Amino acid sequence: MDFILEQQAQFAAQIGRLEDTTRQIGENVVRLGGVVERLGVVVERLVNTVERLAQVMAERFEAMDRRADETDRKLDALVDAQIRTEEESRKMQAAIRKLSATVERHMADGHGGKEQPES
Repeated sequence: MDFILEQQAQFAAQIGRLEDTTRQIGENVVRLGGVVERLGVVVERLVNTVERLAQVMAERFEAMDRRADETDRKLDALVDAQIRTEEESRKMQAAIRKLSATVERHMADGHGGKEQPES
């Protein structure tokens, strides 16, 4: 009979420890649930921030692309204008050389602006 009573006392003590452990586990689960909930809020904020950042970066890249395209168009126009200017300059140089040759020939023929003796 003492053996049975001692076994029941040990069993009751073990049950008491199991109840304490179960209660602690329950409290830990509740705390863990709070942590998970707060973590979920943080993750949601992080996702929203990353999405906004991605949107802003996409808009900036698009704006940079537009500016780069505009700069390319302006550079192309500038190159074309420079080519036309060089062509016009070559034409003017050729015309000046022709005019210079004509004036030199005119001067060589004695038409330098001095009066010619009458014959």
